[in-house]
Amino acid sequence: MLKSPVNRFGGKYYLRSWITGMIPEHVLYCEPFCGAGHLLFSKTPSPVEVINDIDRHLIAFFRVIKDPERRSSLVETLQYMPYSRNLWQTITGCPRMLQ
Repeated sequence: MLKSPVNRFGGKYYLRSWITGMIPEHVLYCEPFCGAGHLLFSKTPSPVEVINDIDRHLIAFFRVIKDPERRSSLVETLQYMPYSRNLWQTITGCPRMLQ
């Protein structure tokens, strides 16, 4: 069982074992409200998996971590990013970053 790389308020984390236990064998898995993806990461992988969410930034993040080249670029960028309250306030205080 993999762990989701993100957490979301109101997620299915605590229900994931119960819910995945109720999913029958399948070829296609489609989750229209994936959030942090706790169900996706907890269930047995299937040949085709489709996820979506209203938060387009979250879906963009999942696309980045799925692609090996983009994931490596993200990891490299994060390795050199300083831990800084000022940086956090700058990023979260800029409306363009959150749209």
